Amino acid sequence: MTEKTELVRLYIRRWRLNRHVYLSHINKESMKQRLLRLLLLFLLLVVLHASAMMVFEDMSLRESLWLTVISVTTIGYGDISASTLWGQLSTVGLICFFGIWLLAQIAGEWVDYRFQLKEKLLRGHWNWRNMENHLVIINSPQQNGDIYLRRLVDQVRQTPQLSKLKIILVTKEFDAELPMWLRERGVVYVDSRGGDDTEFERSGVKAARYVLVLARDSGNPESDSVTLDILDRLREYGTQACITAECVKDVNKKRFLRLGAQGVMRPIRAYPELIVRALAAPGTEEIFENLFSYRGDSTRRYDLTLSKSMWKDVVYAVVECGLGTPLGYMDQQGVVHTNPAAKQPVSGKAIFILVKDELVPDLAEIKACLETGLAQKPAAAT
Repeated sequence: MTEKTELVRLYIRRWRLNRHVYLSHINKESMKQRLLRLLLLFLLLVVLHASAMMVFEDMSLRESLWLTVISVTTIGYGDISASTLWGQLSTVGLICFFGIWLLAQIAGEWVDYRFQLKEKLLRGHWNWRNMENHLVIINSPQQNGDIYLRRLVDQVRQTPQLSKLKIILVTKEFDAELPMWLRERGVVYVDSRGGDDTEFERSGVKAARYVLVLARDSGNPESDSVTLDILDRLREYGTQACITAECVKDVNKKRFLRLGAQGVMRPIRAYPELIVRALAAPGTEEIFENLFSYRGDSTRRYDLTLSKSMWKDVVYAVVECGLGTPLGYMDQQGVVHTNPAAKQPVSGKAIFILVKDELVPDLAEIKACLETGLAQKPAAAT
């Protein structure tokens, strides 16, 4: 029992040593280089054997190449074969002892090479520096990031001007590999924080059309420091992409803009649609925030009866009175219609108007304005 145990230990020690030597060799010589070297050796073997068949068997070039190929691939049709002593010795030495082994090595290396490429893709180690006109998303949310990313990518795919873009996600949040549900949506992955030029090169930032920098933690103001560093590095790197960034603290917005961000908005994890809209049309984030906050404009509902008036006449009447800008209406079934067609007849029980917070009209003013405006129907509105 002791001798067997010692033999097993010796075998394991030798296996570990051989593995260490192999891995050291892997580091010195890339798999692609080894595959190329083997292919060159195989080509040399084909040339040598074909030449031997032409010299010793008096075959034509076509016949010698045919015999070499079917021999080394072990097909062996038997329609042509070596008959002289030197021809047979050349076949045994070059094909049987070396050629078949070499072809098996090439097949094995090719499988390993393809596996290595797949692993690099899935684990975020691929270099996408040659990609152009794509979307780079830097960072992913730490809380419920998978749900947010799913909605974010789906919204990108539903936005006409962004739907065809390839998406590169730059993050460190995935421990093993990019999830299947992201791969199915055409997303590729760079395992990085996006913090230096090498990582920017791997994601092809310089040739990207859009760059979206997400806040790592939407509730932590320190996330802005990370974003500021990324924006500064992006500017130094020289990207011409349209950059949109999330900003936790409002006081940092101007700094983000000075560093090259065209669009800046607060992290809104429940509605990734908003940041996608801001990405597609920088500046709309200001409109969104104005609508959601009491700092200038707000949308008000006024319950009144609209009866078969053209939408353009309703809009003209309210704007002419200086009371705001109608955005839509609610019909008698309770369905809200946003931005109807100009000549669409509207009938409903409520109207939604964008008004100034410092001058909010009451219901009586809106009713009087519509009654007067719709009764007159000025030529400019017909």
